[in-house]
Amino acid sequence: MKRNFLLIALLVIFTGILHSGNIYSVKVGFETELEGPFPTAVVFWNDTVAITWQSTGISGNVQIELRRFNNSLVQVIQPQYPFNDLPATYRIPPKIAPGKYYVRVTQGKFGGNSNYFTIKGRRFIGWVKAFLEGISTPPQGFTIGQTLAVSWQTTEIIGQLTILLKSAQAPNQQFIISENRPYGDIPATYKLHNGILPGNFYAIVRQGTQTWRSKPFMINSLTVSPPWKKIEKKDKKIFKKN
Repeated sequence: MKRNFLLIALLVIFTGILHSGNIYSVKVGFETELEGPFPTAVVFWNDTVAITWQSTGISGNVQIELRRFNNSLVQVIQPQYPFNDLPATYRIPPKIAPGKYYVRVTQGKFGGNSNYFTIKGRRFIGWVKAFLEGISTPPQGFTIGQTLAVSWQTTEIIGQLTILLKSAQAPNQQFIISENRPYGDIPATYKLHNGILPGNFYAIVRQGTQTWRSKPFMINSLTVSPPWKKIEKKDKKIFKKN
């Protein structure tokens, strides 16, 4: 009798092991390496992340959830997702509250959580600077024929950018410095040509609907006073003093 009971108990345990499952090693990272590193575990609105996991004894569909640091449910990312269709991708919705989050993957009573990551909100560029290639911007600005260089802060920017030169006075005076430029390819350079009307300008860095601009600067024409005119003016001043 005891022997039969022992066999039944072992059979129940063994059957339970065969039918047990587990979801583990849930990870969240950027969809491609080109989007930037993820060791800092910081993402922004409209970033696309890839979600992966490992499982044993699982078949069918899983539910993928975004949860806050306090374990409250924020959003069901996928209610029925094939358990082995990896990775699952997720675009961070705009205006989601900044803070700490994690991803949970579940099937029935089985589930696994990712490490915490931070959602910060909108990506931004801290500053845009325009300068003369090789040296700092001269006090009088730039002159047609010189090469303008544009730099920008890249701490929280990924993807491709458009760099523009735009007049502060004339809307039609806008020139493309660089399109589809990798976010870390700094500086962008542009030779100032005769088609640019002298005046005040901005350097603009654009990504989607977001734009950042430099402080205004002056672009002057090639026309300069001949050296003898400057000497003549100087002589007149000396004559008046005497």
